[in-house]
Amino acid sequence: MTFTGANVIDKPVLVSASRLSGTIPPASIEATPCGGAPQGLTCSQSDTANTVLVNASADTAFYVMVVP
Repeated sequence: MTFTGANVIDKPVLVSASRLSGTIPPASIEATPCGGAPQGLTCSQSDTANTVLVNASADTAFYVMVVP
């Protein structure tokens, strides 16, 4: 997920599963900023400081918030 024009490095990133997809939320879901070490992961699809990688244990809808 890309936040155009916003740097997500060093900011809290919150993620929450949603029931919008009609499925039960997964057991685990996490979000991590991209952009490389030391603050973020090296992400394969988009490795910029305004990208967040979301991983879930199942295919589901989710909400993401970056706290300024």
